[in-house]
Amino acid sequence: MAGRNDALEELKVKLDILIKNYNNLQKYKEAAEILKKENEQLKTQYEALKNASSFTSNTQNVKETKLYVSRLIREIDKCIALLSV
Repeated sequence: MAGRNDALEELKVKLDILIKNYNNLQKYKEAAEILKKENEQLKTQYEALKNASSFTSNTQNVKETKLYVSRLIREIDKCIALLSV
């Protein structure tokens, strides 16, 4: 009987540890989701700033601005082509 009680106590301790680990994992999962959302927002803000800075009169960004405008024009042309089908 003593062996069963010891085994039962050990099982209870391990189960408590497992439950605590599960709860911690849930907290980390929630934190990860929040960080993913923040990351997406920061990426969006970065792209907006990058696009805005490409339209400045800085001579270093002239080539980048031309490439950006060309890419936009290609995207618009694709959209027009899809609409005319």
